[in-house]
Amino acid sequence: MKQVYKILLAGLTWATIITGCSKEKDVQEEGTQDPPVLAGTYNGNFSRTGMATTDITIAFTGNNFSGSSTAAYPVICNGTFTINTNQVSFTNACNETGAIVLNGTYNYTLLRGATFRIWRTNNNITDEYTITLAR
Repeated sequence: MKQVYKILLAGLTWATIITGCSKEKDVQEEGTQDPPVLAGTYNGNFSRTGMATTDITIAFTGNNFSGSSTAAYPVICNGTFTINTNQVSFTNACNETGAIVLNGTYNYTLLRGATFRIWRTNNNITDEYTITLAR
């Protein structure tokens, strides 16, 4: 009987050690997630406070982007971008004076699957791009 208790105690000790040790956390702490990868062609729309919504396409390759709009705005052209855990910054090669250009720093949210909401607000005017990875 003494042998059974020793085996049982050894098993419980082993189970406690195994479940208590972990090389990685199963869930990352908020604010420590890696930014998503923007890669591929995305279709969606652009809206600005007080203006009509327009259809857009943006293609991301590496840290480069290019795109188009079905209207005169926004001007997307091409350039580079960087993304971190809560913002994406665009540097556009277009130099359109007075036009709405995809340029500068925006907030983003991953809505579902591969749909992104990219926006910024300045003086009560919000520019918003909602794009979904084309399948």
